[in-house]
Amino acid sequence: MQSITKMTESSNEIIRIKLIAAWNLANKNIGLGPLTFFSQKCAPYVQIDLCSIDGNLLKEKVYITQTKKNTLNPKWNEEVLLKVNPKDQKVLFSIFDDNDKLPEHDFLGMFELSLTEIHRENWPKPILTKCYDIKPRDDIDVTGELELYHAYLDPNS
Repeated sequence: MQSITKMTESSNEIIRIKLIAAWNLANKNIGLGPLTFFSQKCAPYVQIDLCSIDGNLLKEKVYITQTKKNTLNPKWNEEVLLKVNPKDQKVLFSIFDDNDKLPEHDFLGMFELSLTEIHRENWPKPILTKCYDIKPRDDIDVTGELELYHAYLDPNS
């Protein structure tokens, strides 16, 4: 019984990632106009990038979720399959606020997923979703969690 993917020098795997939701995101729209604090929340989306273990960007924007308007607890329930090399790569999830009034979208947080300790979908126990604390980039204050499901596909299926 193999519960965790066995890595070889150049093993490529297909990982299924389900972006379930984010919880308790910071509201970056405070102070953008009258009554903004009371009437408008963020419009978050997640961008997925593939990076090398040392952090160099390999593939930018391999997937971008739909934008969820006026919420600090967005629910996406979106799925993506990625071909990865677990020994050499990691997946970067960046959460942004798609504020139509500004040319650049506000950064809401990020999470880096290591690919070396991920179960296969045929694992004997059900694989549950997991919540990860989102992290800041530079000195930007962030709050919240990102809920994900992730597992390698069974190469025999």
